[in-house]
Amino acid sequence: MLKKVLSGLLCIGLSLGVAACSKKVEGTAPTVTSGAYGTTTDINFPGLDAPLSTAVSVLDEGDGEGKTVQNGDFVIVDYYGKVWKGDEITDSTIGKSGGPKTISLADPPVPGWSKLVGAKVGQRILLVMTASDAYGEFGSENLGIGANQAVVYVVDIIGTYSLNEAKDVALTPTNQPLPNGVSLSGDANSGYQLDATLVSSLPSSTQSVVYAQADGMPLNQDQIAVVQRMDTQAGAKTEAGQWKSASLSTLPVSSTGLKSVRVGSLVVMLSPATPSNPGQVSLVQVLGAYNLD
Repeated sequence: MLKKVLSGLLCIGLSLGVAACSKKVEGTAPTVTSGAYGTTTDINFPGLDAPLSTAVSVLDEGDGEGKTVQNGDFVIVDYYGKVWKGDEITDSTIGKSGGPKTISLADPPVPGWSKLVGAKVGQRILLVMTASDAYGEFGSENLGIGANQAVVYVVDIIGTYSLNEAKDVALTPTNQPLPNGVSLSGDANSGYQLDATLVSSLPSSTQSVVYAQADGMPLNQDQIAVVQRMDTQAGAKTEAGQWKSASLSTLPVSSTGLKSVRVGSLVVMLSPATPSNPGQVSLVQVLGAYNLD
């Protein structure tokens, strides 16, 4: 089984299922060689015409107790995809290295991924996308998807995270001094404000200071952390209200000083400048973590 470790109703005509606005994949849907969560699989197309609408169906319910994917969530998935009656989509991860993948439903890569809303962590679903809900008239050369091609994915829902979901987590101030020139004010309800107006330079490697600690699971060196993140530049500060509309993203634990930081904790980070980035001062709250293959 290809289970992933995390720290942290599809409309299918069943008593349990994905969002009411979604359509069920009908009986003429592609077939899969394994519908069990975490197993390798393949997709077959027994003489079917391309779909007229995007649809989802649950292949494996899991235990039915998993967290439900919401609009705007940041979702951790493994998937195996194929072009309709064609080849494997090149970034598939089930049974391969390179996963899991992350999909932001606040800005999904293609509209069809929004049909994940209503799925539950621990489920395996079949997601059939029309060409217009996939990569449309341009296709995606990198993924091996041609113009106006429908696609099909088998998707394992590994985790899902919502903006501000950790606002009620109990935090204990660490009283560690913040980096020179950095101050932090506010709280989870009113929103935090990060002031780096007195920061004149950034370090040559990422510097992380735990501002307030939660009691969640500690992160390990090999994990990828899922965080709520707010950034500003040296010599500037964040705007009022920015924290509540901050971004959800991932950070490698190994290179960001997050090893042993507990899920839920607030961390101030200084990131060095790179050729493509001027460097940043950031506030992150750790929402969870997952292991790479």
